[in-house]
Order: sequence, then C-alpha cells, then structure tokens
Amino acid sequence: AGWDASEGYYTLQYAGVGSDFPLVKDIAKVLYQDAGFPIPEMMTRYSVGYNRGIFWMGVSLEATRIALEKYGSPLTGEKVKNGFEQIKDFTLGGIAPPLVVTPDDHEGGGFVQIYQTRKGKLVPITDWFKGYREVVLEQIKLAGQAEKK
Repeated sequence: AGWDASEGYYTLQYAGVGSDFPLVKDIAKVLYQDAGFPIPEMMTRYSVGYNRGIFWMGVSLEATRIALEKYGSPLTGEKVKNGFEQIKDFTLGGIAPPLVVTPDDHEGGGFVQIYQTRKGKLVPITDWFKGYREVVLEQIKLAGQAEKK
C-alpha cells in the first residue's frame, strides 16, 4: 500500500524500530560511512527486520559471552543454554526490552511495544509492556494438558 496509505497504522513489535539507537548508528558508521558508502534506507526508515536481526544476534552474543565468562572454553550447547538462562535486564541500548531469561522463561518476559506510522516512519507510542502474559501462558498450559488426554 505504501507509506502514504499506511499513515496512522499501528503495529506491535518485540524489538525496537528505527535508526535512533546507538548500536544502529555505530553499525551504520562502521559498515557504510567509514567505508565511503551511503547509509541504506533500510537502516533509517525500514528497520523492522534489520533491528530484529541485531536483536537476535545481540541476545545470542550475550548468552555466549556469559557462557564463556562463567564456564570457559570450549563452548558447548549446554553452556550457551545456561548463558541464555542468565541474561538479566539486557536491552542493547533500547533495541531490546529489558530481557530476563530464566530456565522457566526462554521468551525473556514477553515484552512488546506499540508503534504507529507517522510521517512515513514507525514511531514508538508506548513503553515496553507485557500484554496479558499470564492469561496466554495459562491457555498454553491448558492446551498442552488437553493434548496429552
């Protein structure tokens, strides 16, 4: 439909959107500006998928860092899993919500943020929040119990 037709559109996101994050600016500088290339529009306007990639790589690297720090080399799947389960208040400078990953919660808390299209950009209109997470988790539990019957 294009940006003009999407003005006012609301969307729910699990990673920050936009280029106003220090890490996104650092990546743009190192990969593009310092190399003499223009910054791609995807990094400034269409950054939903790009920032999700940064989010998931950042979480994976944080889990690996924790695993190496606490358990040493060589890395194993079990060590990295344990590293994930020790992530606390990890935000990547706002790209991620305040993630806390535990053995019982690999989702990191279930945070989302509402964005709206305004003047051709996605703009956050809420802080990070959890939407009826306990209700959803209870329904998942009940569905699992029904499936076992």
